[in-house]
Amino acid sequence: MFPKKYLGIGKKQIFADFQANGPDDFDAYLKHMYGDYMQFPSSEEIKEKKHFEIIN
Repeated sequence: MFPKKYLGIGKKQIFADFQANGPDDFDAYLKHMYGDYMQFPSSEEIKEKKHFEIIN
């Protein structure tokens, strides 16, 4: 869950050789979801982190 304001109306983001829609405030979204997303996590953090859960 994250604040709806991060999404805005969405905007195109460039990834290598393709474009995809992403949140307007991608920096706030990534910080909310992953903390300091510009730093590699430790191996322990990788084992502990559960990013998503699929609910049917």
